[in-house]
Amino acid sequence: MLGCLQQFAAFLLRPDVVGHNQKKLIEAWKLDTPTADSELIYWNSGRAFSAEFYSEGRARASTDQARVLKLLQNTSRDYIAVKVESINELPADIRENFTEIGRFKNGGAVMCLLRERSAH
Repeated sequence: MLGCLQQFAAFLLRPDVVGHNQKKLIEAWKLDTPTADSELIYWNSGRAFSAEFYSEGRARASTDQARVLKLLQNTSRDYIAVKVESINELPADIRENFTEIGRFKNGGAVMCLLRERSAH
């Protein structure tokens, strides 16, 4: 029982180290002042409940290359959150048209926040 209490206390004090909390990444995204029509896609990471919560439902998970390529065709500046080790899985056009604006530790992984270079 004491071990569970210690883990819970550690999570409350340092959720960025113990859990898979997206709060810091979402805070950085919000500071970049995304427009109401911009998208935030979590690439190849499964559903990120924490990201959905902190982004007020705007973060969406996807592994669909066609969906991320459509970001290049809309008129808004969009964002992608991706694990460092998964960046090369993004289509080449996406890697060329997005730039990294931050890295965030998330449990054992490091997440990158990418921003589209320009809105169309």
